[in-house]
Amino acid sequence: MVAVPVGGLDLLPRQPDRRVVGVLRRQVERVAGASEHRTVLAGLIGAGIQASRTPALHEREGDAQGFRYLYRLIDLDTLGVDPGALPDLLAAAERMGYTGLNITFPCKQAVIPLLHEL
Repeated sequence: MVAVPVGGLDLLPRQPDRRVVGVLRRQVERVAGASEHRTVLAGLIGAGIQASRTPALHEREGDAQGFRYLYRLIDLDTLGVDPGALPDLLAAAERMGYTGLNITFPCKQAVIPLLHEL
């Protein structure tokens, strides 16, 4: 898995796909008012990730550290997109206020050209 801070991306100067933005916007709306403590919104981009245990692990650790850590799955299979949608997903996540993203199969290589540095 590759961890990507959202602010560390060279994003294409275009509007992301509206459907992708809608999915991420709904996730962000669920964050609003989720906690009186500091809230961190992060996610995992990949394919076939619905069984991932990562969200529960991150959220539980955030709670233990005294802040609300919301970890969302951004599953290419669920969205019906391929790795070519990665620039749109990254742009939408940045616009929606994601603090960072983990990137896994099949996007690990595809994300490299979008990074400022590795």
